[in-house]
Amino acid sequence: MVTDIQLQNGSSEIISLGARENDYVLDSADWDVAKVSTGTNFYFPTDDSERALYHDWQPRPVSIIGWVIGESEADIEVKCRQLEAFIGLQEAIKILYNGYYLTFYPTKNVKFAITEQDNNEVLCKFQIEGIALDPMWYNNTTVESRNFHEVPMFFFPLWFHPDDQRVVFGQQRSDVGAGNNRHAVPMFHFPLTLNEEIPAAVFGETFQSTYNFIDYEGVLSTGIVFRILSTDVIRSLTIEQEHNGIIHTFTLIGEYPADTEIIIDTREGFNTVTVGGIDRTADIADGSEWLRLRPGLNIFTYFFNSDGQLDVLVETKQTDLFEVQT
Repeated sequence: MVTDIQLQNGSSEIISLGARENDYVLDSADWDVAKVSTGTNFYFPTDDSERALYHDWQPRPVSIIGWVIGESEADIEVKCRQLEAFIGLQEAIKILYNGYYLTFYPTKNVKFAITEQDNNEVLCKFQIEGIALDPMWYNNTTVESRNFHEVPMFFFPLWFHPDDQRVVFGQQRSDVGAGNNRHAVPMFHFPLTLNEEIPAAVFGETFQSTYNFIDYEGVLSTGIVFRILSTDVIRSLTIEQEHNGIIHTFTLIGEYPADTEIIIDTREGFNTVTVGGIDRTADIADGSEWLRLRPGLNIFTYFFNSDGQLDVLVETKQTDLFEVQT
């Protein structure tokens, strides 16, 4: 049985409800259970593109019943108005419980009892109702990670035997398809004979990589927002996500100016790429996946063709049903 919870609104204000609280006492808290959804919904934002919304879990209803305790009828009236102002209609409210939180949206104004038994000079019964669009409980920490380790990848010497006649050239280095260059795009071939006295040869353009780790404690995958900024022009960008030994890849082709923010939004209902506020979703390479934060350890590696330094911010946002317009 739940005996103590806290509520947090969008202004980070907190109200405590529990058996030992002086102002607001918790009677019951019911957030139902998460249920699997059975369908897939499609919508078409433009004539020449299609996006799919995959709903793995249904929203869950939330009902909280408690009591306002006061020293007088006037004191109770003030506390009731404070509670009413705290719970904004259709504004996100977090339930904090045992180190986790569930976000819900009130669907009605706070209800107060009208009978003398439940509303008098010493107490007043109230009810808060809402819906949790995202039925997941999250660890009560902010899931946000900046890249903390950057590894520049440079050309390396290639030793050739005179009998070697062909070399593959790509956007990264000549060892296309291996290691950090597995995302290289072969451009062309041509015959080449190198003198054995030549100690080394360098081919292609410089590619760098940087990465970060996110240990996600949620129980269901969720969309994320990448905010990427480079100090120099980016000529191509690939994000590779490794999770439980499986690799998921997202690639942007094209050229992007220096000091211009690239935003990749993979939340359900969004799925867009903007560069400096301009839609560049069409730059997504074939075969790319909209990357999602998955339960457990997520390793994101960023391969970018640029002479500058890449700054990456990864963040999660609660998807607000009222933001999504079709």
